[in-house]
Amino acid sequence: MKNLNTYIVNIPITFNIIVFENKKNKKNLTITLYNKIQSFNLINTVKNIKIDLESYSIKIKVDYNLNNNINFKQINSFLKTFESYFFIKIKFKGKGFKIKYNKKLKLIKFYFGRSHMTFFKLKKIKLKKINKYKFFLRNFNYN
Repeated sequence: MKNLNTYIVNIPITFNIIVFENKKNKKNLTITLYNKIQSFNLINTVKNIKIDLESYSIKIKVDYNLNNNINFKQINSFLKTFESYFFIKIKFKGKGFKIKYNKKLKLIKFYFGRSHMTFFKLKKIKLKKINKYKFFLRNFNYN
């Protein structure tokens, strides 16, 4: 029995995906990643591939090998170089000011001395809490 290991290739959001299957040999798949500037072809001879569009990644099951592990790490680090993020740092001071963050709902609630709450729903925005009064937002789109 073979020991299969699952490797995940994370694709930058700026890239689109096309999958081609060879008609003569059904096991050959060609996955093309492209954007306006560049395109890359990933060719696999095994049909143990799953493309997850929710997390925007490709999951590949192959035999465990140290070289495979190193190769997939290199592919991931190479694809990360094409991501460009915008960063915004939020910091505030005040005795009654609070920010609450719900990770499950991806919701930020601001309490800045008003009688009503101000809240924002985060879509495709990564939030990191630095300390009680500082937050760091990261996204591909500046707006």
